[in-house]
Amino acid sequence: MIVVDAIVGNKLISSIWNLAILLPTLAMTTRRLHDINRSGWHQLLAGLFPIGTIALLIWYCKKSDETGSLNEIQRVFR
Repeated sequence: MIVVDAIVGNKLISSIWNLAILLPTLAMTTRRLHDINRSGWHQLLAGLFPIGTIALLIWYCKKSDETGSLNEIQRVFR
């Protein structure tokens, strides 16, 4: 990221930082897509700029599906 390059001034550290945050970012995005009953593979749509990116932004802002509510989860584990 440009911000990390500007702060640190070292491209090697910046590259390591980008790799370190890649996996958590993919996991978070996959979890969010699963919350709205979409496959995690839909992240690949971001490569179809701008149409795929717009679709993903709309899905990220969509309300989660209510089928797995907290009450149901708590009832299962009692």
